This record gives sequence, structure tokens and C-alpha cells, in this order.
Amino acid sequence: MLLDAICNSKVYHHNAYYLLGLYVGMTGRKLKRRIEDLQSAREMGTSEWNAVYDKFLLGSVTAPDNELVEDLTERIKDPEFAITESFFWFWPTSEGTDIALDAILAGDKTAAFNNWRRLSTKTGSAAIIAKHNLAVLFHYYAIDAENQRLSGNEGTETPQYLGMLEGFWRTAFHYWELLMDDDDFWDVFMKRVRDFDDPRLDENFVEEFRSQFPISFDNINADFLVNYAKAGKLQEAKRHFVYMTETMKGSDDVDETLNNAFKPQIDKLNIHIRSE
Repeated sequence: MLLDAICNSKVYHHNAYYLLGLYVGMTGRKLKRRIEDLQSAREMGTSEWNAVYDKFLLGSVTAPDNELVEDLTERIKDPEFAITESFFWFWPTSEGTDIALDAILAGDKTAAFNNWRRLSTKTGSAAIIAKHNLAVLFHYYAIDAENQRLSGNEGTETPQYLGMLEGFWRTAFHYWELLMDDDDFWDVFMKRVRDFDDPRLDENFVEEFRSQFPISFDNINADFLVNYAKAGKLQEAKRHFVYMTETMKGSDDVDETLNNAFKPQIDKLNIHIRSE
């Protein structure tokens, strides 16, 4: 499944819906108009291009280059890619205008968070979607802050920063684990899948997606584990090992995930040894 390829330390920072500034579920004329707006902004130069993104980019992300935008514009036409990418972005909690999503695109993240937090205490599909959006939001913040720490950015080595980072991870894990065992959540996802009206996206697809998710989910922390290990920061690598072992218990396969994560380095070492 594409899920396995998408789950890495760039799962949000390279997300098609995020970088194209799209609503999940946006189709037809609205989608076409958004793509045309992006094309116009590119033609008008760097300042206009950056202005398109300055409001709604959430963290340490710069405006994407033309090549990436063109690639995502083509790939999102594929229903399987689109539904998989949409799983890791914000879903509308209501039909028509969505207050929280409008707030995100306007750069008001606090308003979106408050809306989802309020809805998450209620019942029904809107509450389920709000929990999903909170999972995505805190997961994004955790990954963004982690990438900054991994890069050694100023201020990211302090205990205070690590405490904030830990809070982001734990909150994201809390919401994701609430959803993973919730049949009602997967019914909501099934509805999103059916909206694509594609024969490849059926109940079997959703069942496979659900069973694969905990394993693919560990790939994200495994990616950080490998990168920290390569940088010689073994305590940081161990932290991500702990995250992997403490989340999605009984549904994942940490040993297999780590074997796959380190396989490129092992293969490269084997090639080097054999060439000597």
C-alpha cells in the first residue's frame, strides 16, 4: 500500500493537501480553480508565490518548489494517493463552509484548535473527525519540532524544548490510539473512501488500510530513530524506540519495522565490504 511509503518523517511536510492548500474532499471546479491560482502565483514570481503559503503553513516549512507542486498536482489525481494523503490532513466536520478549515487557511491555528477541542467532547461523526484533526495537528507539531531538533536549530537542545516536544508526541499518540480501535472512526473513513467512487477503493481497501496502519505508523518514528543514530545521537534514537514500543501495542511489529528501516544502511555496508 502507498501508506507504507507515505509514513516517514516528511509525512506532513510533503503532504499534497497541505502544500497545495486544498480542502480534503475538494473536487471539480474548486480544485481546478485552486490549481489555476497556484499556476498564476508561480508565474508572478517568488514574492507572490511565498505569499500564497505564508498564512497557512504551520511550522518550519518553506514554500514548495515548482517541481514538487507539479508532481503533487498530478499525483493527487490518483484516488488511492489522494485518499491516503487525506488521511494525514484535516477533514471537514460539516458540509459546506467549515469554520476550522477556513481558520487554518487564514493562518488562525488557535481558532481551529479551539473549534476541534470543543467538538471532540461531543458525540457523533463531527466529534470523531475533530479527534482525528487533533491527532493530525499535534502529530504535525511533534514531527516539525523533531525535525528542527534533529537539525540542531538554536534553542532545540534545551530541557524545556524537549518537554514541549514530548507533550506533542504524547498528545498525538493519545488521539491516534483512541481512533485506531474505534469502529465508528473507520466507518467515517469508509464514507470518505466511498466519496471517491473508485472501484479500487472498497471495503477490502479500508480493511487492509486499517490493519496496515499501526505498522506503517511506526515507520515515522523509525525514520527519526535511524536519522538520530546516523548522527551519533543515541539517546535521541532510543527515545523514538520507546515511542515505537509504547504505541499501537499488539498491532504493530517493531522488530520488522526496524529491520526495514536499517536495511538501506546494511545493504550499503554489504556492498562496500564486498567491493574491497
